[in-house]
Amino acid sequence: MNTLRPIDSCANFVMMNTGGPGVEIIEHFRKNNVAIAPSIPGFDKFVRVSLGTPAEMSEFWRVWDLMPPRKMSM
Repeated sequence: MNTLRPIDSCANFVMMNTGGPGVEIIEHFRKNNVAIAPSIPGFDKFVRVSLGTPAEMSEFWRVWDLMPPRKMSM
């Protein structure tokens, strides 16, 4: 089982290691009407996810689950 592991954070967002090109994840979310931050230089396999309300986070995970399975890095 692969585990999605964020970088430790003391802010209102987390950096999630996607195990692949983060730009693909950002595009997937854009196509599903969920905005996440643009890619950050040096963090090519990460996406920045701002923490939101329970309803917003449920929508984030619903769209995440629409993606095909991929290998996650720890």
